[in-house]
Amino acid sequence: MLRFSGLLVLVALFFPVGVFGQEAGAEKPAAETQEIVLADGAVLMKVPGHWKKAQPKSNIIEAEFAIEKSEGEEANGRVTLSQSAGSIQQNIDRWYGQFELDGEPGEPVVKEVNKVKVHIVDLKGTYLDTMGNPGGPATKRDKYRMLAAIIEMPEGKYFVKCYGPATMMEKNLEAFQKLIDSVRVVQ
Repeated sequence: MLRFSGLLVLVALFFPVGVFGQEAGAEKPAAETQEIVLADGAVLMKVPGHWKKAQPKSNIIEAEFAIEKSEGEEANGRVTLSQSAGSIQQNIDRWYGQFELDGEPGEPVVKEVNKVKVHIVDLKGTYLDTMGNPGGPATKRDKYRMLAAIIEMPEGKYFVKCYGPATMMEKNLEAFQKLIDSVRVVQ
């Protein structure tokens, strides 16, 4: 019995992890999703757990998340959720205007999610970042991508805008799609 206990101590010293899983001291994996309530309780969504809640950079943004950059990526990704004015087409046109597109722009996709119409835009190219000041000078961010959606609600429209380096957005495409597929509008 004493020999067996000594062996366990040696194993614990050389392999200080559960069943040889993650390294000692490594962070636990992020929660799979985090449910958020927006628009005074009218919109519910499940946000990917690896998107980190951030302080909104503008008072028109209700919730903001950061997607942490990976090696080789110049910046974090940004996810904003907000209500906004203007028609669906005006907002889609504004988003197209924020890019010098690579190739021909694709048409927005319209789909129904949980009995709600959602318009989805996927843009790639050079992002003209005005830092929230539409009339101000733009910083050109090459090889960027924006995944954006307009959710039609009975009381108006709700926007989800997810953008950053194109490589990052490609890795987060499925997470964005799951976020959109989780949308529920409470009436």
